[in-house]
Amino acid sequence: MEVDTNIKLTPDEQELFNIIEKVVREYAPSTQVFAVGGWTRDKLLGVDSNDIDLMVSNMAGEDFAKLITEYMGIKDPNVIKENPEASKHITTAKAYIPLSSGTMQEVDFAQARQEVYSDDSRIPNLQPASPEEDAYRRDLTINSLFYDIVDKKVIDFTGKGIKDLLTMTIRTPEDPVKTFEDDPLRIFRTIRFAAKYNGKIDPETYSAMENPKLRELIKQKVSKERISEEIEKMLKYPNSEMAIQLLKNTGILEDVINESIVGTQYEGKMMPFEMDQSNPHHELSVWGHTLETITNTLKNFAEDDPEKRALLTLAALFHDIGKLYSGIHKPRFDKNDGNETPREYVDPATNEKKQVVSYPGHEVESAVLAPLVMKYLKFSNKKIKEVQKLVESHMKMHEYTRDKTRSDAEFRKLIRELTEIGIEYTDMFRFTLADAYSKKKGEVDPETIATYNELSKRLEEVRATMGEKDNILSPVLSGSDIMEAFKDKNGIPKKAGAWMKEVTNFTKTLKDRNPNMTKDEAIALVKNRFPEFLPKSILDGRDIMEIFNQPAGAWVKEVKDFVSTLPDGITKEEAAEKVKIQFPQYLSQITTASKKEIPIVACPKHLLNQKKKELKESFEKGECYKAAAIIKDFVNNFGNDEDVLNTVARYLFLIFTVDPTLKDRDVLQHVFTKAESEIYNCTLGCFVFGILLILNTATEDKVIREIGNRVVKLNPDLLSAVLKCLPDDIKKDKIKKEFEKKIGNK
Repeated sequence: MEVDTNIKLTPDEQELFNIIEKVVREYAPSTQVFAVGGWTRDKLLGVDSNDIDLMVSNMAGEDFAKLITEYMGIKDPNVIKENPEASKHITTAKAYIPLSSGTMQEVDFAQARQEVYSDDSRIPNLQPASPEEDAYRRDLTINSLFYDIVDKKVIDFTGKGIKDLLTMTIRTPEDPVKTFEDDPLRIFRTIRFAAKYNGKIDPETYSAMENPKLRELIKQKVSKERISEEIEKMLKYPNSEMAIQLLKNTGILEDVINESIVGTQYEGKMMPFEMDQSNPHHELSVWGHTLETITNTLKNFAEDDPEKRALLTLAALFHDIGKLYSGIHKPRFDKNDGNETPREYVDPATNEKKQVVSYPGHEVESAVLAPLVMKYLKFSNKKIKEVQKLVESHMKMHEYTRDKTRSDAEFRKLIRELTEIGIEYTDMFRFTLADAYSKKKGEVDPETIATYNELSKRLEEVRATMGEKDNILSPVLSGSDIMEAFKDKNGIPKKAGAWMKEVTNFTKTLKDRNPNMTKDEAIALVKNRFPEFLPKSILDGRDIMEIFNQPAGAWVKEVKDFVSTLPDGITKEEAAEKVKIQFPQYLSQITTASKKEIPIVACPKHLLNQKKKELKESFEKGECYKAAAIIKDFVNNFGNDEDVLNTVARYLFLIFTVDPTLKDRDVLQHVFTKAESEIYNCTLGCFVFGILLILNTATEDKVIREIGNRVVKLNPDLLSAVLKCLPDDIKKDKIKKEFEKKIGNK
């Protein structure tokens, strides 16, 4: 790097400094006036700066500023007795100088000074001093360079400033221990400037930064607001990973985290960042992975707004901090012939065998710890929430790479839920990619690249089906639409209440499944899904199917519509007789077909694939009646084929998550019977378990738990996916929570 000590002034700067020079020569010939601090440093680096601070050698800044304003015939300067941050008792003056270009240049004036500190405060008492003494009281040599406005030359009183600017050496003008003892905030400023200029901290200065005594003074003397202000500035630099590494290496980061969790469940239970992850998917320690994620995040968001990049960098710093909490460390075991043996892997770094450890729910813990640290540092609530959302959501897209059967509806749900909390799905993907590409040092393996390229492609394709951003957030049914849908016989809409939240959430899933769903289609589906919110009918869907001994179908709605016209006061028995008379065609269709033996015939592969496609399309379009009919026919012809059985169980489960009334007793009985006999078919078992949690059946809770205990051992990942798909209002919510906890402990 080259530093040109012949500072090149802009026309505005030249005009301003000419005014100052004239005032000095005419009214204060014994006075020296210097442009100091960041302006001089930046100009020497060839960077323009509009932040002009002037230091006056032998009079108060206020007095010299008045000479300027009187000379120009403008308003007297604004005198500041204490600066806005209340960090130093400084009497300065601020004046606004009109220039011929039309610029109103803001200029700060202050007298050369020394600072005398007490043991318990970083706010000094000030005394007049020489310009040289003023230079030595500053934080860093590169900030101690002055530009003499009259003599038009750079003055380096410390003798190190120019050299350090050339070599980008970050050092204090005086003994760093004393400099940091006086004002420990300077430790953070040292880190910030090192990151800003990719500089090297002088060894003596760095050693002082590591001094535990000085780190203790940070707690005593420096407000949390001033620390967070410095950290936020660091994080806006493209090279902010250097700042974070320095905070870590000096012990400051650990101090902050430990202080922030005092009195919480995490106190005394946090492992160091260097913790080995003991997992074949991670070659790096938690810190190694975190730093790689930060580096990749900065690359992925290099062109974004610095404010946004800073928040994402914080999210990268905290995304896996929950893994350090020993309360979620779960050593993994394999079961062989009823015996448990530690699940092991070979550590590529040491070639040693180690037991695998998992960290279930670490993103949840991270989303608690991140706000604790940020609140301790007095970050704004808005920024805390932004980081918390990113941290809490950082595993979502990873999960979509592990299950290749995810439907378009599930991808739409992911994008919608991110949009609802203010996260662009493209931002979350870039953040996810930074995490995924940070499992080890060096090149990313081709398989990982291919996996996330496919994820990106799928996300883009699905997003194209969702319309503009406003369309993603606009519901298919408004609140008034929902109340109108459940109006009473007199046409009076149902009153708003807690019930609407459940219906509204359901309408969101309808739009996930079919982004082009019409209002009429949605109304029909919510009525079918929530009959309990409709005006009470003398006969419900279940009653009607029992009367006619028929499976669910479009015909049920026809009968329901007729029942709604029956007069009030009629008994259930009378209503049953009336519907039999009104709809004899449905009575005549009763057959014993469902009772016939289901053949033991394998389903041809092409037919299986065709039926799977038909079921998928019907379900995604919200045509659950049609899907139920396909299932009925499928079971009657190939119900003993294992692939058919698993497909039927899967789509029965999915249908019941939308409309539990669409159940066919014979189909269910067949599926349940097969599940009892084929106990090692964990796919069938998982979906039957989910069905039993949704439906109100005669199956005892004990039996449901037995099925759950069996499949949680055989295929915990599939069971976890089943539990996540369950609606909020299931019959066996208690059992669901039990098994969510069990899976979390696996």
